[in-house]
Amino acid sequence: MFYSVFSHFSASSKLKLIGLIQSALAKHLQNLKSAFCASKNGFEASEWRSSCEMYAVLVYQAVCIAESSSGSSIATAAKTKASNSAFDWSHIRIALLENLKLFASFSLGRIFDSSADRESVTTCIVKSAHKVLENPENVTKSLITRKAVLEVLCECAKSQGYYQGLKVFVQQDLIYSEHLAEPIAELMKMLFETEDSGCLELCEEILKSIGSQRFNSQESATSTKSAAIFFAKFSSICSKEALRTLSLFIEQLDSEAYVIRMAMVEVIGVLIYYLMTQEDRSDNVKAQTKSLFFALEERFHDTNSFVRSKTLQVCCDLAK
Repeated sequence: MFYSVFSHFSASSKLKLIGLIQSALAKHLQNLKSAFCASKNGFEASEWRSSCEMYAVLVYQAVCIAESSSGSSIATAAKTKASNSAFDWSHIRIALLENLKLFASFSLGRIFDSSADRESVTTCIVKSAHKVLENPENVTKSLITRKAVLEVLCECAKSQGYYQGLKVFVQQDLIYSEHLAEPIAELMKMLFETEDSGCLELCEEILKSIGSQRFNSQESATSTKSAAIFFAKFSSICSKEALRTLSLFIEQLDSEAYVIRMAMVEVIGVLIYYLMTQEDRSDNVKAQTKSLFFALEERFHDTNSFVRSKTLQVCCDLAK
C-alpha cells in the first residue's frame, strides 16, 4: 500500500518523505540504544517489537522507491540532456545506510522471541542495502556508498548470524550481476577480518561453491566474467586468505572457459608475489612457491593463446 502511494509522489516530495523516514529511524535507534543501556533492571521487548518490524519494512520500501526514481530520472535526464532533473538522494542514502548498520549491530534476539521474526527483520535490512548495490552507478561512482552497503551486509552476518541468507545473495549476484564481482570480493575481505567463526565458514562455503562451478563456452558470459573478476580481485586484496583457501577453487585452473583460466593465472601470480615478499623463508613456504611456479609454468602449454599471453605477462611482472 505504502509503495503504490509513494510511487506517485513528485521528486521533491519523495526526497522530503525519505528524509523524514531516515530521521525517524535514527531517532528510533537512539531510543532503542538508550533502552538497551538502561536495561539492567529488565528490558521490555514488547514495547519495541512492532516498531522495529515497522521500520525495517518501511525503510526497504522507501529504498526501493528511491532507487527506482533515481534510475528513471537519470535515464530521463540523459534523453533530455537536463542533468538537473535527476532524482538525487545520495546525501540521505549514506545516513540511512549508517543507521541500517547500527540497526543490524543491536542484539535483536532480546527483542524478538522467535528466530523467524528476527530473521525477517534482518532480511529487510539486507534487502534494503542490497537494493542500493543493484544500481551499477552506486557501485562504480560512489566508493563511500559501496563501502557503507558492504558494512551493513557484514554486520548482518556477524551480529545476526545471517549466513545462509547472505550466501544466497552472493551466489546470485555472481551469476547475474557482473558489476558486483569486485564488491563481493571486498565483502569477503570484511567477513574474513571479523574473525567470526560463522563468517569464516560462510566465506569458505562461498569459495567452495564458486570453485566447484563448471564454466564453459555455452554458459552465460555474465557468470563467467563475474567469477573471473571475483577471483582476481579476491586474491589481490585478500592474498593471505586466498592462499589458505586455494584448495577450494584451484580446480578452476583447468576450467573449460579460457576467461576463468586467465583469471586463475593472475591469482597464481599474485600468490607467488605474496609468498616472495614474506619474511618467512621456511621450507613450507619454499615448497608452496615452487608448487605455484609449477602450476604457472603449465599454463605456457595452454590451448588458448590468450591464456599463454597472460601467463607470459604474469611472469614478466614477477621478474620485475
